[in-house]
Amino acid sequence: MFIPFRDRDVVFSNWIDSAAGLFSMSVGEFEDLYAYFDDLSTPFTQLTKIIFIVYMIMVTLLLVNMLIAMMGNTYELVSSTQKEWFRQWANIVLMMEQSVTPEERIKLQYKYSQPMADGKGRAFVVRWHQTEKEKEELMKLRIQNKIQQKTLAQRKNTMRKRNAPPVIYRDLAQEGLQNI
Repeated sequence: MFIPFRDRDVVFSNWIDSAAGLFSMSVGEFEDLYAYFDDLSTPFTQLTKIIFIVYMIMVTLLLVNMLIAMMGNTYELVSSTQKEWFRQWANIVLMMEQSVTPEERIKLQYKYSQPMADGKGRAFVVRWHQTEKEKEELMKLRIQNKIQQKTLAQRKNTMRKRNAPPVIYRDLAQEGLQNI
């Protein structure tokens, strides 16, 4: 991406062409313009090279800082999403625990909690990695749960049909073909 100039011999003759040349070089076009630093007719050839090097270092540092900031924002977003999932999960567990009696709750808590190392209490332990056997057992439980849910839904539909008030058709009732 070479930015065309009015005259290639005077690329750094004024500040507009110099800025355009620096931009062109910052996006990767070093070969064409860096050679002009030596051809400058001013006594500031070395100063021009130093300014360009400082400029390139500053641009690189700014871009790296911007990348770090973007990565930090992404990490924060992912972290908060994961925390939200845990919060909702804890809400569900609490709701389930509050739906049973205190005695039943203690029995259930002993099933899914483990004693803490200090021996003063119990803790809920979550293990993220599962063996193949555990994965198969979970899959079987999920299938059984789905079957139970379908059965319950079918029973509810049957009960609704049984308990629904009979439909009375006015025309048939008036003709005596349907009892009211």
